[in-house]
Amino acid sequence: MTQEPTPGAGAPGTETGGSFEVLRRRLDALGAQVRAAAEGLNAARIAEYGDSRLSLLGRAHIRTAQASLGRDLVQVGDVMLFGFNVTQGLKARTELTDVFALYRLTDEGSAFDVQPAALEGSFLTDPAFVRDFEELYAYYRHARLLQLEVRAGRLLAAFQIGERLSDRRVFRWDLTPDGARYLDARGDRDLSPLPPFDFEWTRAGRDQEVSGRFPHLNILDTLFVETGGGTLTVKVENNTETGEGIYSEPVEERTQGLDDATFEFARVGRLILLRVLPYREKTWRGLIFDTLTGRVTREDAITRGCVQLPEEHGIVFPGGYYLPGGEHRAFEGFTPGMALERVTRSPNGEDVLFVFYDQDSGRSALLVYNLIRREVQTPISAHGDAALPDGRMVLFQAEAEPTQVHAVQVWQTPFTSDVFAAQRPPGTSFLGRLGNAELVRGVSNLLALARAAQTPEVTAAQYAAL
Repeated sequence: MTQEPTPGAGAPGTETGGSFEVLRRRLDALGAQVRAAAEGLNAARIAEYGDSRLSLLGRAHIRTAQASLGRDLVQVGDVMLFGFNVTQGLKARTELTDVFALYRLTDEGSAFDVQPAALEGSFLTDPAFVRDFEELYAYYRHARLLQLEVRAGRLLAAFQIGERLSDRRVFRWDLTPDGARYLDARGDRDLSPLPPFDFEWTRAGRDQEVSGRFPHLNILDTLFVETGGGTLTVKVENNTETGEGIYSEPVEERTQGLDDATFEFARVGRLILLRVLPYREKTWRGLIFDTLTGRVTREDAITRGCVQLPEEHGIVFPGGYYLPGGEHRAFEGFTPGMALERVTRSPNGEDVLFVFYDQDSGRSALLVYNLIRREVQTPISAHGDAALPDGRMVLFQAEAEPTQVHAVQVWQTPFTSDVFAAQRPPGTSFLGRLGNAELVRGVSNLLALARAAQTPEVTAAQYAAL
């Protein structure tokens, strides 16, 4: 992989070094000043509005009457709805208590407990729902709960009724201030997955072809790609006289031509994304070209799903993220079946929660992106999450074997409800009048400017952006 030459290298210098070294030291000093000022402002902002970092508050247990495999957990009004599947033996008749239970979280300081709440008189005992529930198990004795989800003002409960995960029936309720009101068992469309991309891929065609000794495709007049000569090659120069570029990797079919492979591309902020399917290969390859660093990074997860971070900060995908400038992390524990389930932004504008879900295992991965630090915290794995209005979140982890005791964790998060956030009295100080969302945006941009000034990377694009 090649890199652009260092600006000013070899230029006539001063007694303390070349002109570039002088510029470098000045930028470092200015970057340090900006960083110190921004961090001071952020400290004052935190004193005014509080810190938004996730923190583990404590642990507790949910107890069920029978040994079961826990499946999901959500918050409905002032109670938590826990869904599970009883696996020890087959009863002649499956009842509500074999699948659902209600609980309330209680705490005394740092000690938490989960207390049962009565089903009688709750939304689960609506006669219409009870009739549909009993009919489900009358026709599909081996039905099992797949998922509980709160989405767009509705509670959804999905049951698998056939051999495939797509063979399902979804009950739905409208959420109300005091709980939920049952609608019907036709909520399959309500539970449709989110689009895997929030941008459009463009298929490269003959209009992008450039003929020559080493023909390639012109991608946005910025990248030039081809799969000839046994390699997938990316260039930054429109030069067909050479088969070399800034990035290359072997392909399985060495004799393929330019028309044999499939190329798709998308510009996302300062990044150009590529999806490439070489001839006779089964798996798409994903490449990220960073216009700031001029480098290419291989990341196949972007071919399955990828969405943009706020303010053109970069992208997040199942298992990781990439920020312009080269910061790239891929976390372990993500399965190919994971897809984006929901996106939640905190009322203070500082954090965004991305939840990826694997319907087969019922496991979720929660990624929280912080706009000020411009980083994703280590993902939290769970099989269910109940979000309380005050920002506390109860996370449930399923056991491998049926049990009557199900462990949960209680986390403090910045994802409060809008109603809870609105209860905070307006600030009277200067920062309080500005508002936290505006301060977050300003501090984030200042810290990004400081990082750009102090980066060890040297490219013309970075200096143009700076």
